[in-house]
Amino acid sequence: MPVRHGVVAIVPAKDEAERISSTVRAVAALPHTMTVIVVDDGSADDTATLAADAGAYVSRHPHTMGKATAMATGVQYAQQLGYARSPVLFVDADLEDSAGAITPIVEPVLEGGQSVSAQQLEQARDIIVQRIDAQGTSGAEVTTLGGENIVVAMAGRPTEAQRNAITSASQMQFRPVLATMPGTVQP
Repeated sequence: MPVRHGVVAIVPAKDEAERISSTVRAVAALPHTMTVIVVDDGSADDTATLAADAGAYVSRHPHTMGKATAMATGVQYAQQLGYARSPVLFVDADLEDSAGAITPIVEPVLEGGQSVSAQQLEQARDIIVQRIDAQGTSGAEVTTLGGENIVVAMAGRPTEAQRNAITSASQMQFRPVLATMPGTVQP
């Protein structure tokens, strides 16, 4: 089976009814997303229903099994849907509309397995700066470190609300793909 051009987005979710719809829509709108799979990890709310209504394929665990298991379930489901040899993108369920900023970290993978360039890292840094500024948090300094990391620093001791705002605004993570061959999942 040939690799399709694009990624399969897998979103492990637990009790994310408030955010899952906008996350699914933002991820589905990315230029390289072929499909979105949400794995509901035993939620007590309407996460699964809302994810399906937003256009995602949904797999549901009957009880909480943990994020790693939800990720593996998503890979297995992708294989069942015919995406066994396609790259996988794991997306946090609580990103909402900011999930649309993932494109700079997807493109290098699709362009021959390259690593993220300095320009793409800088673009990701700029996105995080915009998110932090949009939340009205002042005094945060956002820099790149070592060609692989983005550091958010703030003078003094931030309040819990400021820390939560900066944390949520600055989450752009690079994660490994768990499946290496059809039908195989690695821990």
